[in-house]
Order: sequence, then C-alpha cells, then structure tokens
Amino acid sequence: MTQLIRLTLFSIFLISSVACSNEAVNDEEVHELVMAYKKEQYTIEDPSAPPSEFEISENVSHYLSEDALYEQNINRIFDIAHKVAKKLNKKIELVDVVLVKGEEDENSNIDYDYTIKLKIGTDEIIEVNGHVTISNDNGLKIMSDFDHFRHIGARFMNK
Repeated sequence: MTQLIRLTLFSIFLISSVACSNEAVNDEEVHELVMAYKKEQYTIEDPSAPPSEFEISENVSHYLSEDALYEQNINRIFDIAHKVAKKLNKKIELVDVVLVKGEEDENSNIDYDYTIKLKIGTDEIIEVNGHVTISNDNGLKIMSDFDHFRHIGARFMNK
C-alpha cells in the first residue's frame, strides 16, 4: 500500500512538473528577457575598445536557442553595433524595449513585434523595429530575432 501511495505521488509530481514546463508565458518575464538580451547585444560602453562579435555572441548565448544563436552568428548580427560605435566613436546604450504580443503557434511559441530605443552618444535616440519569437519550453528562450539595426547601421557607417 505504501508503495502504491509513493508511486501515485511520484506520478502526480512528474505530471505537474511536465505541465509546468510549458506554462503560459508571462509578458513581464518576456520583457525582462528581451531587455537583457538587447542590452548585451547593443550596449557599447567604450567605442575605442568595443567587445568583439564573438564576445557579444558568447554574452547573449544563454538567451537564445541553438538555432537562433547560429542564425545570428551566420548573419553576423553581433558585428554591427561594435562597428557603428567604433566608426562614430560614440557609446551605444539601450534605453527601452516596447513589445507587442502577437500570435501563438501550435508549439506554444509566441511572436512579439518590438521597438527598441538606442542612445547613440550623449543625445541621439534612434528607434529600431524588430520581431522576436519566444518559447517557454524548459524556460524562456528566444527562438528567432530579426531587427532593422543592420539598415540603420549602414546609414551610420556611410557618415
């Protein structure tokens, strides 16, 4: 009888832990995740010695799924901010992230459109729009991310 109770309790625990791993996504937690990720991606404190794309990639890797990290690296996304900061000789600072929740797919991934505000130097604020997909399977992870900083970066690089 004691073994039956133990087995039942273990089964309940196992089922509840599996159910909790795919619980509803908390928008505040998603905002914190995206804010922390974008801060690592775009903050350049010292434009004369910015972190390399490899350092940025390493710093953001725990926010991203393996596929998302691969995509960002292959497209050299982490190469842009430090090049802009170095070319302009100006710091880059994340000011804010505004998220707009979109659709949820059959795998419980949720799409968000976003606008980030970046301060370039001491006074110029630019807005960059993008799109991110978040998964809550075994903790929040960014499954994909695309923003338009590359286009804005190209404008700055041509100054």
